[in-house]
Amino acid sequence: MKLLLIIFFLICSSANAQWFQQNSGTNQRLNSVYFINQNTGFTCGYSTVLKTMNGGANWTKQSLIGNLNSVWFINEQTGFICGDSGRLYKSIDAGNSWNLIPLNTFNHLKKIKFKNNTGVIVGNKTSVYKSTNAGLNWSNVSVGIDTLDLLNLQIFSEQKFFVTGTESVIFKTFNGGISYTGNNFGMPNPLFSIDFYDENRGVISGCCGMLLRTENGGNNWSPEVYLTPGYTVHGIQYLNSSSYIIASEAGIVYRTTNNGTNWDSLATNIYVDYFGMHFVNYNYGWIVGNSGVILSTTNGGGQGFPIGISNVSSTIPENFTLKQNYPNPFNPETNIEFSLKNSGVTVLEIFDISGKLVDTPLNQILTAGSYSLNWKSGNLASGVYFYKLTNNNLTLTKKFIITK
Repeated sequence: MKLLLIIFFLICSSANAQWFQQNSGTNQRLNSVYFINQNTGFTCGYSTVLKTMNGGANWTKQSLIGNLNSVWFINEQTGFICGDSGRLYKSIDAGNSWNLIPLNTFNHLKKIKFKNNTGVIVGNKTSVYKSTNAGLNWSNVSVGIDTLDLLNLQIFSEQKFFVTGTESVIFKTFNGGISYTGNNFGMPNPLFSIDFYDENRGVISGCCGMLLRTENGGNNWSPEVYLTPGYTVHGIQYLNSSSYIIASEAGIVYRTTNNGTNWDSLATNIYVDYFGMHFVNYNYGWIVGNSGVILSTTNGGGQGFPIGISNVSSTIPENFTLKQNYPNPFNPETNIEFSLKNSGVTVLEIFDISGKLVDTPLNQILTAGSYSLNWKSGNLASGVYFYKLTNNNLTLTKKFIITK
């Protein structure tokens, strides 16, 4: 019976896999990815630039000096890469060759983005560089606070853009960088990623799974939510007006289709830290991360599984425990609480009385702590069921009753 259940689980996992690992040809950490269209794309990392002309089926490698943090193309021919020690590279031949552009700085440059002809670069010591002519010239419009580093940005126009950084800061300018106003959430969390659907709706993600959302152009931000406790979200992108997707450390990818009210887990089955993500439309997207990992999807990440789990406490428990669900019996939903003494891949499975696996509401890496998971029985018939929790090769099982 155990063998049959394992085979059944593996078949289901394979059938639901909607992310495909591509052969990057490198084991270097990859920090950023950008696709011009469904076929042509680039990724960069430590002394490494990779290019594909067929959606990632094949990648060709180029070597540039330095740790490279961000890549962006403004059209099929012209692209930029920025990196540590003030390095800025430019290509005018579709990424076949790259030239070093002097910026007269040794600050680490973390992110580069363009909107039409306006480009902005951010980096250490609140460095900000801006171009208004598609990267032909760059001017220094830094915030001027040497104790903070900037990590990401959002451009709305030549005059208006936001930058995010360490100490949970968000700086806004409405005059092209002549002056800035700031938000500070009073926490040490770096804010690594930002994306806006339009000038009103935006999201920011950062350290320890922190997520912020605005509906009024950044005048107010929702109270912080920790979506992936203990794991930093490095990538976030809108897919449409109500859907966005995040990529995190520990191989976590989540998607919401109702502006963050509910989330689905998109299983990639590759448990490395993800640092870059780019979708060219709702369906076609790529994620890059540690060990040269490149993942691709052609259907928006595929079928997701609802997340109904909350981190009740981050205090490390003394034991690995699984509590009796409540209410029990129940219809249509119940709560399942458990505690993890050690961090690791944690799986919760539901079996019917015959031993058939009927649902896997949880399959992800969790940090040590106490959790509560809300589970809905859906169309399952009345009867006795078993729920099994597995963490680091330890297993606990209890039973509950569905009454309809």
